[in-house]
Amino acid sequence: MIGARLRQRALALACGALLLHCGDGLADDLQRASDLFYRGQVHAAERLYGDTLQRLRAQPPSPRRRAQILQAWRRLAQLHALYLRDTERAIADYAAIANAYPGEADARGALAALGDLYLNRQHDPAAAIAAYHRLVADFSDHPDARRAQLAIVHAYLKQQDQRAATQQAEILARRHPGSAEALEGRVAVAYGLSLQAQPAAAAAAFAALAEAPLSPPQQALLSVERASCYQRLDQPHRALEQLEQALATHPQPRLVQSKIGHLRAAIHRQSPASFQVARRRS
Repeated sequence: MIGARLRQRALALACGALLLHCGDGLADDLQRASDLFYRGQVHAAERLYGDTLQRLRAQPPSPRRRAQILQAWRRLAQLHALYLRDTERAIADYAAIANAYPGEADARGALAALGDLYLNRQHDPAAAIAAYHRLVADFSDHPDARRAQLAIVHAYLKQQDQRAATQQAEILARRHPGSAEALEGRVAVAYGLSLQAQPAAAAAAFAALAEAPLSPPQQALLSVERASCYQRLDQPHRALEQLEQALATHPQPRLVQSKIGHLRAAIHRQSPASFQVARRRS
């Protein structure tokens, strides 16, 4: 996710270097740094971008200088995050961009990158949540706000804070009803409940997704998870029903068939009469 997002932003900078070239030495250095980058000399490009950024920031402010500073800063952040794997410096770069250009598109992208880096590289869900919350607050009408709100759900689940994750998923559903992100949030919460050993709540959450606009294989996967919850609740017949519903469309039908066989055997051991009833129902 981090790589794809940052590579998309990197492609846009090729044309930007030409547009910002104004004939002075700083613009020439930006162009040379860009050439080094596209030749794969990322360490040399990083040094030149860093030196040029310092000199740009020492110049009198102007719209042109401002755009050049942003160009250098974005490329440094991308180099640190994507190519040099220097996560701490990338975080510092993106935080600086978000603070220097509040409310602008580059701040939105920087906050998204900050959240991703904190969550997936630094394994710091609390810091990621703060970055994503800021993105949602500052850019509430942008599609990135939906993705950030969903990322908050996943971050709370990573913290094993099921209550906060559920609350955030509900907020997402209220703000963006019918969206793919809202549906993914509901699914994530259901899985979280299952992992947190709350089988009754998880079974109810999976049951509520039975009419959701998911593909048959996706519904089959949820049915298997629902069956697992019923087994933990000592409701084998309801579990068997879910497994049999999933069998035809599950991506791994042999796995489901194996689960059905084991469950039928367990039911038969407990009560042969109940087993015969279950066989007739199937």
